[in-house]
Amino acid sequence: MIRLFETLAARHPASESVTVVLDNARYNRSRALKAWLDQPGCRLRLVDLPSYAPNLNLIERFRRFMKRTVLFN
Repeated sequence: MIRLFETLAARHPASESVTVVLDNARYNRSRALKAWLDQPGCRLRLVDLPSYAPNLNLIERFRRFMKRTVLFN
């Protein structure tokens, strides 16, 4: 994740901040990642998704669409 965030920051050098939306995976909350984000000059801003957000999850939206159109035809 740190390498991914370094790449994101390098791809957007002119931006004041880079916003990254994350799920609640364990590796997104690791000590090493938190230490890297707390460094001075880090421009990344992390936004966590809610623990259950079916409207934001594409698979859940597709499943709901299929259920409405196919099963309840």
